[in-house]
Amino acid sequence: MDAAGRMRAALLGTAALSVTILTAAAAPELDTAVVVGFGVFIAMTLWGVLARTSGAARPERGGLLALAGAAGLALADRHLVVASRGPAPDDLAVAALVIVCLAIAWRAPRLAGRPFVTALALAAYALICFSLIAGTRYHSDAVANVHRAAELVLSGADPYRAIDTLASLDRFGLDRALATDLEDGTPLRSFNYPPLSFLLPAPAVAVGLADLRALYAALIVLATLAATAMTVERWRPYLLAAVVGNLAIARQYVLAGIDPAWAILLGASLLVLARARSWRPLAVSAVLLGLAAAARQPAWFVVPFVLAAVARDHGPSRALRYATVAAAAFVIPALPYLASAPASILGGMLAPIILPLEPHGIGLARLGADGLLPLLPRGAYTAFALAGLAAALVVAARRRPAHIGLPALALGPLFIGWRALQNYFAFAGVYAVLAIAEDDRATPEREARTLPADMEVRRAGR
Repeated sequence: MDAAGRMRAALLGTAALSVTILTAAAAPELDTAVVVGFGVFIAMTLWGVLARTSGAARPERGGLLALAGAAGLALADRHLVVASRGPAPDDLAVAALVIVCLAIAWRAPRLAGRPFVTALALAAYALICFSLIAGTRYHSDAVANVHRAAELVLSGADPYRAIDTLASLDRFGLDRALATDLEDGTPLRSFNYPPLSFLLPAPAVAVGLADLRALYAALIVLATLAATAMTVERWRPYLLAAVVGNLAIARQYVLAGIDPAWAILLGASLLVLARARSWRPLAVSAVLLGLAAAARQPAWFVVPFVLAAVARDHGPSRALRYATVAAAAFVIPALPYLASAPASILGGMLAPIILPLEPHGIGLARLGADGLLPLLPRGAYTAFALAGLAAALVVAARRRPAHIGLPALALGPLFIGWRALQNYFAFAGVYAVLAIAEDDRATPEREARTLPADMEVRRAGR
């Protein structure tokens, strides 16, 4: 399969996911369909990451058409969440983007990766995000707890000891039913994220930011801009489509206010790692990986895959140094809380893993909870996920996918775990598109390195 075929597979998975989210949003009784959409999405992104590229692909119009369709999906979803009486700024921006994409695809597809296309796409997406934020308020215990934790740390308190989820919900006028429950229905009241989750937004809260979702939307737009600049030009519209058209990103990381810093830091770490030829960029990658793990727990599952890749490409000695630097970057933000109340911070960060939380999310356990499949004991789903992670490590060692594709491979097995939350998988398609672009960029280099050896074989044959 060439790179274009792999890219289409990844974007088809994203489209399937977004269409099912739209369907469930319009008809809530079909909410279980989102499980199928996520299943297709994960399968297609894994295919895109693991398939081999047979050769460098030529520029094509598909990216522009995908970007136009992605913008239409994102705008349609915004209208389902926040209605507008007349043409809103994001309506006009998306209309302009679609016209530009179609015109360029018809007359000048070589312009697809130019900065003005990127600027127009990200401006339209930023306006969609602004509409979502301006038309709604907090409706998740995750963002309420993080915002409250930032306020507490600014006042000199330890969030791991001082926070109460029910009090956080009260602080922002939210229904206490939004608290995450244990299996017995008891609300989980402690703070359950690593310290960078509240240390990162604390300066914004200190200067008066009233809605953390604005910060998170800005981070996504800026990270997409940076990733686009690092991507081969012909694949930039595909990357933009993978972000703009992925409704799970907008709904989870913008509308619901889940912190995207872990996914952004993780992606930055792996892009740096892919280009590392000496210790200095390796150290930068390690610091970014440690900070990603210090922001949110999903990054933890990717760490073994990254360390294995570093050991394979740079040797065990450098892998040990890499792991040491990453561990230091992970621990340093937590040091004040480890020193004052180690049980509180460790219990909080490990709570999503060790406590008997209710089955939730869009994975296999969701089908059991909805009665479509037998609901097995929690330990069975944990065993499924661990077996899937072990299998994924073996596959990663054999197939050697692009480094930026490792998160899609590492997080995929969580789909068959006890709690498969949407935000775990939302960025998988973006990682897949970046991995395909990285493979395509590296293909000419690999062919150039193997060409002299091929010529020697031919000469020996004569």
